[in-house]
Formats: sequence, C-alpha cells, structure tokens
Amino acid sequence: MTDVVIEPGTPPAPNGAHPNTLGPPVDGTPTTNGAPREVASEFYMPDLIEAEVPLGGRVVVVSDLHLAPIPTDASRIVADELAELLGGWSGPGAFVIAGDGFEMLAGSPDIGAILDSHPQFADALSAFAHQPDHQLIVLSGNHDGQLAWDGEAVATLRDRLGMTGIAFACDLVIATAVGVQRVHIVHGNQSDPYNAFDDPRSPVDTPFGHHIVRDVLPQLAARQHPGSLFDGVQWLDGEPAGFVSSRLFYRKVIGKFWLLTTPFVAALLLRFLTFIPGFGTLLKHHSQRWMIAFGLLVVLIIVVAVVAALATMFRVNKALREGTLNERADPVTHNAPPRTEASRLVAEGYAGMISGHTHVPELSVVGNGFYANTGSGTESTVAQPARWRLPKPYVSARRFSYVEMLAGDVLVVQTPGGGGFGAA
Repeated sequence: MTDVVIEPGTPPAPNGAHPNTLGPPVDGTPTTNGAPREVASEFYMPDLIEAEVPLGGRVVVVSDLHLAPIPTDASRIVADELAELLGGWSGPGAFVIAGDGFEMLAGSPDIGAILDSHPQFADALSAFAHQPDHQLIVLSGNHDGQLAWDGEAVATLRDRLGMTGIAFACDLVIATAVGVQRVHIVHGNQSDPYNAFDDPRSPVDTPFGHHIVRDVLPQLAARQHPGSLFDGVQWLDGEPAGFVSSRLFYRKVIGKFWLLTTPFVAALLLRFLTFIPGFGTLLKHHSQRWMIAFGLLVVLIIVVAVVAALATMFRVNKALREGTLNERADPVTHNAPPRTEASRLVAEGYAGMISGHTHVPELSVVGNGFYANTGSGTESTVAQPARWRLPKPYVSARRFSYVEMLAGDVLVVQTPGGGGFGAA
C-alpha cells in the first residue's frame, strides 16, 4: 500500500461543472427509488460534475473492471471483493466507477445483463447508494462509451443501482480539517490517440481502438488454444509488436530446439546397429569415417540454421520494438500523458488527479499534489522482465487495484491491494 498526504491548497472553481445530479430532462415517471425517470432520447451527458465529500468521508475509485454479460473467474473475484468492501463501509463517502466498469464494446452492450451476471456487486452498489451521505458516480470510458448517448442504459443504472451522478469527468470537493481539496477524476482514454473520441456523444464516433476490439480481436480469439501464438491477445496490456515478437521467439523458435538432438540420436542409433551380427563388417575400412563426417556435416547445417533463425528473430524483435504503434510499449510511459495533465492541474490549485484506462496502477507525487491510476480489475497479458537482451515473455495474470482517499485532518491518498490477486 502506498500513501500520499496532501497539504491544504486553494482549489479552483472550474467553469462548466454541474452539481452531482442526473438532472433534467425527466418525464415525471417514478423509478424504483422515487426519482423521476429520465427520457432516453433527451439524455445529455455533462462534461463535468462536482461532488462534495464531507470531513471524515471516504472515497473509493475503481475503473476498468470490464464486467460483461457473461461472467469470468476474474470478474467474479473482483465483484466479490468490491461487494465485501461496500458491505463494510461506514460513514459518508463516494464510490466512483471511473470508466470501463462495464464491457459494452467487446460483447453485448446490455447493462441489465451485466448487472444480472454479477448480482453480488449490483446488490452491494444499490445498498450503498441508498444509504444517507453516500454517492455512486459513474464516468464513461471507451469500452462503455455508449453511456454517453444511451439514455436507456443510464436509466437502468439509476433505477437498479441508485446512481447519483454520471459524466465524462468529476471533480470531488473534499473537506479536510485544514481546508478544502479538489481532486479531478477522469477515465483517461482521451489522452490515448487510438481510443479518443472526436464526439463522445455521437453513436457513430468509433475510434481506432473500437475496430481492433470489435473486428480484429474476435478473429484472433476464435483461433486461440493453450500455447498458441496469440493466446491471451484479447487481454494484452502493452505494445502488440512486442507481444508478437516475443511469442514468435518463445513459441516458434525456442520450441524447435529439440531438432538439435537429431544428429546425436542418429549417431547413437548407428552405434547400436554395430552390435547387430554382420552389420559391423559393413562399417570397415573408411565407411565409418564417412558416416562420422556426414554426421558432423548435419550438425553444422542445423547449428547454422539455428543461429540464423535466432539472429533473424532478434532483428525482427528489434524492428518491431522500434516500430511501435504507441508509447504503451514501455510500462514506464503508460501513464505519462495523464501524469502530465495532473501536473498541469496541480499547478492550477488542484490537490491531484485520478485516472484509469492504462491498467497500470500508480500513485506518484506530482509537484505539491499527486497523480493516481486505479489500475484494473480484470485478466491481463503483461510483459515480464527478461535477461540477456532476450524478448520479454508475456504471461496472463489476474489483477485488481483501486484508489482510496480519506478526508481527515489532511487528505490521505492510498492504493490498497497491491495490484494483483493471482496468476492465470
């Protein structure tokens, strides 16, 4: 767990921020919690909302849960942990799903089915949101970007969960004993050129990443089997070029090293044949020397072929790494754009900024404030360190992390969980 303590500052009052409410337009039809029902066709997602957190309050921010209509082992584990967290909540506070909480891109965009497939989480959210001094805020990301224009999905979240606010971004105004702190929360996909929307309120705006998720990954997933070249590609967190070069090396080249044993097996076989009566006379004179020379020639050919294959793979790996599609090839740079934005906000008087999207948890001091990344709550295929300049191996792991803030004498920011809950 990492903690950052933020000293008091003078928070700015941003223009265009709306209070934490779903707001008009409404048609007057009551929902399950007594609030008027929003007209789906007239729904308008605000750019920014504000939510106040009183002294002694608590805030938990999660993102990138990617809960789908068909649950997985990873989603069940995360849903259980979050249900336990919400069930043990005491005091005022806010629970923020900061984008990509719901998988509406890779699968069926059915919010009702997603909630039905994770009932423990849905029930815990509803029970939390209906308690006094509790707020449930949902921000849209790129995998659940449909929330920005689908009023029926938003109405489902409000009816079934008691959601109190939804927007593209949220400013939390947090009271502490030494002053008010303002923290900006956003999903973060707009900092990624491959997943940024030009008009997020338009159903026909589909960033490049949408086509990868909807058109390319399903084709690759359909051809997967354990040990295949693209096994786990749909959960890749990193640069595709590095993933491909790594899998080619470890699963196609290294896997063929058994061919080096062929000449030795042949030599042993010939040696055993000499014990057969009558066969030894055939190997008299120079024939044995010719066979040994032939065996050495086979070894030489195989060694040259292996060296050439390795050299080619290293060159391919280098070329792919140098021709990366984006900065996500290096985990150190995953959060560089939002960290830069956090630095700008801190200079304007914010206490800090929280985002998600990259699936890389982080808590860093930025100037007099902080930058935090929620990480994710899903299965991921991630690169591991390698030695001797070999390609980094990619393995599957189940990860879960979030950001927590405590409004006490000062604002305390921490990242419980450590980011993982087992290997897959």
